Amino acid sequence: MVATSESVNSTWILNLTNDWRGAGLVFVGLIDIVVGAMALYASRHILRGGRVGQFLGFLFAAVSVLKWLIFLPATPALAVVIIVLDVLIIYGLAHNSDYFETSL
Repeated sequence: MVATSESVNSTWILNLTNDWRGAGLVFVGLIDIVVGAMALYASRHILRGGRVGQFLGFLFAAVSVLKWLIFLPATPALAVVIIVLDVLIIYGLAHNSDYFETSL
């Protein structure tokens, strides 16, 4: 694991935990927890056929496409794969819109 971390130069993050910038990592972690909880909420509603889940699915996939368009120069292969998956998610949610209830 250490060799992999060294090869991609990701060990710089270990030096941030005792620095003033380390507090930003805690904030990013809290944002990730909130986004993860929203994703669980959306997935529950998608499985039950709710429009809220469909809307949140569209929202998460669209934001993910925009995010990975920014990362496209850094990791082109991974970015293209994730963008294609997000487009398939958007297509699936739009194509099967009759599965979802009409009320919010």
